[in-house]
Amino acid sequence: MNRLSIILLLVMIITGGCATAQYTPPKVTISTEKIRNESGEFFVHKVQQRETLFSISKAYNINVNSLINDNPKASEGLKTGDILFIRIGAPPVPEEEISVQEDIVEKSLPEKRKRFIPGRDYVHKISLILPVNSRNLNEQNPVSNFIDFYHGFLMAVNDAKDSGMSINLEVIDNKEYQNSYQIVATGKLNNSELIVGPVFASEIEGILDFAGERDIPVISPMDPAAEKYISENRFFYQLPVTAEEQQRTLLKSIPYGSQITLFYEKGGRDAEMLQLTRSILNENGIAFKEFSYALLEGRLVRDQITNLLSTNNDNSVIIISESEAFVSDILRNLNLISTRSGYKITLFGLPRWRNFESVDIDYYHSMNLHLALQYFVDYSREDVKRFLSRYRALFGTEPTPYAFQAYDTGKYFLDILKNEGPSFADNIDEYKSTRLLQSDLRFKRRDNTMGVINFGVRIIVFRPDYSIDLLAPVR
Repeated sequence: MNRLSIILLLVMIITGGCATAQYTPPKVTISTEKIRNESGEFFVHKVQQRETLFSISKAYNINVNSLINDNPKASEGLKTGDILFIRIGAPPVPEEEISVQEDIVEKSLPEKRKRFIPGRDYVHKISLILPVNSRNLNEQNPVSNFIDFYHGFLMAVNDAKDSGMSINLEVIDNKEYQNSYQIVATGKLNNSELIVGPVFASEIEGILDFAGERDIPVISPMDPAAEKYISENRFFYQLPVTAEEQQRTLLKSIPYGSQITLFYEKGGRDAEMLQLTRSILNENGIAFKEFSYALLEGRLVRDQITNLLSTNNDNSVIIISESEAFVSDILRNLNLISTRSGYKITLFGLPRWRNFESVDIDYYHSMNLHLALQYFVDYSREDVKRFLSRYRALFGTEPTPYAFQAYDTGKYFLDILKNEGPSFADNIDEYKSTRLLQSDLRFKRRDNTMGVINFGVRIIVFRPDYSIDLLAPVR
């Protein structure tokens, strides 16, 4: 695909699709409390559960951007109990803006969803919001991870079309707007069945206000900070897996019957992960020993470490440290104990270890290091090989992790949309873990009022033959 084609695709505006359900927003009560200061007179509004900037501004009949101007922190997201100062006498929302914001809500839709059977001319509208800075795409060698994301998502869309879906893809460059509320005001998101993006948590809230009142799923594809919106909107999907869930999945992979020992650096900076690990082990009734030492003690503690290990059973050794120096030292000690005394040791580490440069990689392989990761590509798989070949042919370059992530996101949600239609959000818990190119997606909704979290984690194992195995999904 040439650069001109990419530019045209990124700026296209395509209409189509339909809204998915009725939604009755929570009633916002106008505050009776008022204050006056040098800037004017204001209502003092205390945010209630499930209220959004959109619903609040609608109740007070003011522009969302005006509300944000008087309450700058509101652009970072609302929490129950927040205080907003709402200007009295602010210009009302123009009629044409109200009609843009409410045109989908006004449509009469069936209250009870039925199994999705699209008509012959049915078209799915998908909105993709990325900071691609499309004005600079005509540079000789534009560098943007989000262009890679767009490429991967476009391939998933093309695959879905080949499977029989009719799709209108609305690509929106949010570099063209000051905030996401302006995107909503353009009407470009109207009738979307799925919104992917924005990619940064700070830009998502304005989209959630709009989508939450129309039951449109919003996919947050890569920013862990967006998890804060889970409690606000049941149609919000957080793809990045939390550190807690990664650690829970890692500990599930420990072989039954092995002796477990927990090592960490004395005075290290890993207290939160250490406490989490202890809690998970205790919750599951798993017995373990633990030991800590300072880095300068490394050559003096080998006998103490040895005494904690079993000579008869396999030893599962969990090391809680992101210090490259400490990890290098403890692995050196464990390797000497294993090779000289014949102790059977299996390591369990933290994701950051993959980026260490000074740790001897032989230690990883000789002691079967296990890591829990959000993303890992097994290049020996046939579907990965096919993706690589197609991507190189289309774009003349290698796919980055952003391209893999976008393809996986598009593949997963477009497949569900094809089979279930826009109401798939009601049944998301019923889908089993899906093994995609780079990630595993397994969604859960903690309760019916909250958004959806991804619990799909990949466990990789460094083998003595210097291969890296991707284990089957851990349940």
